[in-house]
Amino acid sequence: QLTYHGGSGNDIVLTAVIPPPEITSGATATGTVGTPFSYAITATNSPTSFSASGLPGGLLVDSATGIISGTPTEAGTFVVTISDANSTATATAPLSLAIAKGVATVELQTASQTPLTVSYDGTTKAVTATTTPSGRTVVLTYTRNGVPMDPIYPGTYLVTATVDDPNYAGTKTDTLVITVSVLVRHAPTLTSIVDGSIQLLS
Repeated sequence: QLTYHGGSGNDIVLTAVIPPPEITSGATATGTVGTPFSYAITATNSPTSFSASGLPGGLLVDSATGIISGTPTEAGTFVVTISDANSTATATAPLSLAIAKGVATVELQTASQTPLTVSYDGTTKAVTATTTPSGRTVVLTYTRNGVPMDPIYPGTYLVTATVDDPNYAGTKTDTLVITVSVLVRHAPTLTSIVDGSIQLLS
């Protein structure tokens, strides 16, 4: 504000008015769950404060700098409203923020050992899956010679593990081998009657 004293009480007051801000930052942005993210709200005409609504989990806006940052915890496409203000007015604009699923790694093992080799005993030999980050749901499928089947009988099975999670994705394939041992029992003296047998041992 500038005041001009013209004498005889005829003072003139001049007030400088800053134009309203106009947002100039991009209308789209992308990120990934579990990966640090940063986006700067920018605008013309000297904005002094910033805000954002509708952000996914893990992201916050710095009201003084306009920097949206953090590590996203939710995947999806979010319609975020960004805004800034100066002493004259407030400006808003939409921001389409696409957050991709993070990558989860999968490890497979049997109840007793790794690699995936177990002995036949007539029961299902399912494998155990663990993930990083931990706690992700994993769907396991088993195929033998291209045919889906439970891993019960001796042979080689293809195991496919798929992460089933709204915020993470990941797959792993491995081979499960169910082995069998054979023992032949026979009488000391062979006769015309067969008195031996073949048994499967676990």
